[in-house]
Amino acid sequence: MEKMNCVCFVAHKYDSFVRDQWLKLLSDLEESETDVFLLFDMTDKDPTASDLTSFFKDLANRTIPEESCILFYEAEVRDHLIARGYDIQYYEGISKLFYGNIMLKYMDFWHQHRKPRYYDYYWFIEWDVFYDGNWRDLISKWDEIDADYVSRSSTWGNEYKDDWFHHDQWKTTTLKPFEKSDLFVTFNPIMRLSDRAMSFLDHVYSEGNSGFYEVFLGSVLKREGFTLDGFYEHDDLDVFSFTWLPHGKSFNRDTMNRDKHLLYHPMKSNPYE
Repeated sequence: MEKMNCVCFVAHKYDSFVRDQWLKLLSDLEESETDVFLLFDMTDKDPTASDLTSFFKDLANRTIPEESCILFYEAEVRDHLIARGYDIQYYEGISKLFYGNIMLKYMDFWHQHRKPRYYDYYWFIEWDVFYDGNWRDLISKWDEIDADYVSRSSTWGNEYKDDWFHHDQWKTTTLKPFEKSDLFVTFNPIMRLSDRAMSFLDHVYSEGNSGFYEVFLGSVLKREGFTLDGFYEHDDLDVFSFTWLPHGKSFNRDTMNRDKHLLYHPMKSNPYE
């Protein structure tokens, strides 16, 4: 049975590449039981900037569907989450609200859109993730895998790098503190969360527990018995693969299409080479 999926394409900028990525998602998933949204961060945007001019022009021309575009403003998200008990002051103390803590935007979206339609899974895909196959094929394959949290990769805490961004910036209130060896680090340019995982995370956040989401999500969900999986763990199946754009390759679709049915995160090269 096909699961009910909600796919969120996440961007803070707008150009022809972002537009084409967004339209490909819409086209690939048009005949599926999947709703697709563009989550566009409008925080601190200059309304006269060229990317916004192009964005609103495409909306007016119906090049992109207005009903599927969700515009986020940091102040609005902040007010929504404070009302739910989220410790926003903690996040603002270490960075801008969304910078390094994009999960807050996702949680606000979940609150606003989980009813009246129920979704089994929520996909969050950042603008610079590219898939050269059909998104419906990939998502339907993952419908067969019962996992609450799917990310690009995972690493136990005693293996992660101490200098990774914000990995030591988190706190617990009602949760039992974690030892470093208990931390479960993930990389999330693309990830999938079940509705029950989102609901549990909302409960945890609303009690004031906080942290950098690429440490916080995996650590909390793993310890509480949720099922975790990763694209990297299924690299033997080409529709599941996730790879880096090789060193020296320019950021364009031609260089990324050298292999069939691969997920790419093209803005970074492999840090382990």
